[in-house]
Order: sequence, then structure tokens, then C-alpha cells
Amino acid sequence: MKRKLTVFLLLVIMILSLAGCGSKSEDSKALKQYNDKMTIFFDELVVINDTINEIEPENTSSLQELFTQFDILETKFEYLATIKVPQELVYYDSIESLAAEGSDYMKQANEYLHMAFEDGAYNENYIEPAMECYRRANKRIRYIVSLIHGEVPNDAQ
Repeated sequence: MKRKLTVFLLLVIMILSLAGCGSKSEDSKALKQYNDKMTIFFDELVVINDTINEIEPENTSSLQELFTQFDILETKFEYLATIKVPQELVYYDSIESLAAEGSDYMKQANEYLHMAFEDGAYNENYIEPAMECYRRANKRIRYIVSLIHGEVPNDAQ
């Protein structure tokens, strides 16, 4: 539930912060396109998050369902890394770097998750690296939201 609320709040903050940006028509157009793409990204994260939270651990297909959601999550983070950030945003170059890092971390998280259950056997040595990469990818998202607001990210967030 806490994770759902966090993703939802990030989405709302992102939409509100970008809605009023831009003063020239060209700036407004680039910012609107960016806002639209980021809204799609966050909407999709909410759906993935909800789907993961609905997986029943007792179900025999739960592991495959989790793999599927992480594969989709990796794809969405790859998409995030391709979104062109308008230069009107103060920290646009940092946002692009963070999106690329987030994509790389999510790819690693997904790879570790798959390796943890390779050949039907559970290998606990891959779970913690998977979770750490997952946390790092999500931290990049929080940093991006901070930078869009013109704030320097705070690790305490």
C-alpha cells in the first residue's frame, strides 16, 4: 500500500509541476510532450505496481507472473531513458543521465531476479542484488522528480 501511494504521489507531483511550465509556444510544446510521455510512464508504473501487489504467492504461476511484470518494468524504464528532456528544465542533462542509470539498474535487477530462479532452483545469492538494483532504479525516479521541481535531490527522501 505504501508503495502504491508513493507511485501515485510521484505521478501527481509530476503532472502538477509540468502543467504550468513554459512561457513560449515552442517551450510549451516541448514541455507538454515531455509531460505527456512522463504521465504515460508513471501511469504504467502504477499498473505494474498494482499487478505485482496482486500476485498471490501461493499460486503456482506466481513466479512467472512476477517475471512477466519485471520484464515489462524493464521495458518501461528503457522507454524512460529514451524520452528527450526539454532544455527548459533546469537540470535536463542530469535528468537524462538519471533516466539512463535507472534503466540500467532495472535491467540488472531483472537479470538478477531471473538468475535467482534459474533452472527452477532458488539461489538466494541473487535476491539481494536484485532488490538493491531495484531500489537504485526507483531512487533515480525520485531524483528525477526532485530535479523537475528544480530541487537538488536529498538522499533522505
